[in-house]
Amino acid sequence: MPASEATRPVNLQTPRVVKCPTPQCPGWITLDSTRHQTEPCQYCRVGVDTLRFLLSRVGAEHKALPPAVHDEFNRLMLTMAGAWNRNVYMRPSRTALVELNAGARGVTVEYNPQLGAAGQDGAAPLVGTILHKLLHFEAHLGQRVPQLEVRSGAKEKGNMAPLLSYLLTVADHAWVSQRLQQLYPQLYTAQARWGLDLAQMLVGSESMFNRYLSERNLNKLVAVLHDVGDDADTFRAAVLQRLASLTGQVLGHEKDEAFRTFVGIQLANVRLLNPDSYGAYQKALETAGFENLGEAVSSAERLYSELSRSIEPSQPATQGGTERPSTQIDPAVFHRTLEGALKALGMSNYFEIK
Repeated sequence: MPASEATRPVNLQTPRVVKCPTPQCPGWITLDSTRHQTEPCQYCRVGVDTLRFLLSRVGAEHKALPPAVHDEFNRLMLTMAGAWNRNVYMRPSRTALVELNAGARGVTVEYNPQLGAAGQDGAAPLVGTILHKLLHFEAHLGQRVPQLEVRSGAKEKGNMAPLLSYLLTVADHAWVSQRLQQLYPQLYTAQARWGLDLAQMLVGSESMFNRYLSERNLNKLVAVLHDVGDDADTFRAAVLQRLASLTGQVLGHEKDEAFRTFVGIQLANVRLLNPDSYGAYQKALETAGFENLGEAVSSAERLYSELSRSIEPSQPATQGGTERPSTQIDPAVFHRTLEGALKALGMSNYFEIK
C-alpha cells in the first residue's frame, strides 16, 4: 500500500469556532476541516493537525470520508491537546503502526503511511485505528485508572500480574469497539477487514508481548503489508497466524493455569475487537499446535460475557445541538467490570482492583 499525494476532501463542514479545550483557558479556536492545522489559541497557543493534514499525506484515491468523521477526529485531537496543554501533531513513521507519544514539544500521533492506501477502503482502516487510540485516551480522561494488586497471602500468583493487568485494555475495548461501530461503521468495518484492530495485540502499547517481540512483529507485518498490496484477507490472515504462532512460542512451557488465562484473555479480546475473526483465530491456534482449547475457550466466553454485559450503553450528551454518546466510561462501572473479569477468569481470590 504505497503512499502518495492525496486528493482534496469534498463536502466538508464550514469553519466554526469551538471553545479552547485547555482547562481555565478563555480562548476560542477556529476549527476548519479543510485546513491542515487549526489556528492556535491566542491565549495558550494550543493547536492540532487536522484529519485533512493526514489525508493529504497518505494514499492516492478512495479517501473521501464523511464530514462527521472529520469532526470527531478533530474533536478528539483537540481534547488531547487540552488535556496535555500542548500541541498535537501527526507524523509518518516506519517504526510504528499507530502510536501516541508525548514529548517536550507536544504530543505526536505516529502512523505508518502504508496503511493509508488500503485499496477500495482507502484511508478508512488507518483513520479507524487512530480513532481507536484517541478513544482509549478519552475513555478515562481526568479519572484515576484502577490498579491491579496481589492479595495478601497470594504472592505465588504475582508472576501473573502483568498478564492480568492487560484486562484494563481489554475492558476498554468493550466500549471503544461499540462506539466506533455505532458512530462510524465504515471505519469499523474497514479496520476489521484488514485486521488492524488485532494487529495492535502484536505491536505497540497494546501488545501482549514484550518490546523486543513487538518490534519484530512490526517488521514482519510491514513486510506483509508491502507484499499483499490491497488484499485485506491475506493481511488479516497473516496477523492471525503471527498472533497464534507467537502465542505458541511464549506458552510452550507454561502451566495449564497460565495457558488458560493467557489464551482466554486473547480470545475474549479478539471477539470484542473483531467478532468475525473469533472462529478463525481458534483455528489458527489449533494449527499452531494447541489441540485442547476447551478450558481456554470457556474462560474466554465467561470473560466476554462479563465485559459485554457490564459496560453500560453510553448515555446521549448534547453537543452543538445534536446528541451523541458520552465519551467517557463511568469509573464505578469500570471498576465493577474489572472485578467481574477477575471472577470470570477465576482469579478474584488472588487479585483485587483498587
